[in-house]
Amino acid sequence: MYKRLLTTLLIILTPIVLLLLAYFLVLGLTPMTIEQTETIDFVQKGSELQLNYTAKEYSHLEDVQDVMKGVKIVFIVGLLLLFGLVVYSWKDRKRLLKYGGVSTVVFVGVVLMFSLVAFKYTFTFFHQIFFPQGNWQFAVDSLLIQTFPLEFFISISRNIFLLTLGLGILFIVISYLLKHDHKSKRS
Repeated sequence: MYKRLLTTLLIILTPIVLLLLAYFLVLGLTPMTIEQTETIDFVQKGSELQLNYTAKEYSHLEDVQDVMKGVKIVFIVGLLLLFGLVVYSWKDRKRLLKYGGVSTVVFVGVVLMFSLVAFKYTFTFFHQIFFPQGNWQFAVDSLLIQTFPLEFFISISRNIFLLTLGLGILFIVISYLLKHDHKSKRS
């Protein structure tokens, strides 16, 4: 029973942690304009914002800032829990890596399928969950939309999900390598 609980926790935690890790890596490595960098620094670090955003745009960015604080907390807590789970269950690491990798691949596969079929719907659904007050829709000619056009979100989302998928596959491969290594040591 206890083993099942740990496995379930791992199956839930791994995709979340790997997705957020990919998010931070992709966001940090994506080339951005000066305006995009300034805005991202504002929402992630609370840096000063010099751009001439409207009050509604600024309000949305403050909401994004709050979401980002929550994302960092979820990532850190999830990472610590996942690390603790792996250390605690070290003898079972092959199984944990395999299940964590498989759950990540399945999760990303489902999200990617929805995103590829209906990115705008998925984008809207995401914003309705995290910004239920509705201050996330702007005119096409608004500074915020000009700074972060839909193509930006499509590109960055694709890269985040592909990296997460790659990390999930890496976990699966490592689990098989550990399994193979263990069998060769017994021979």
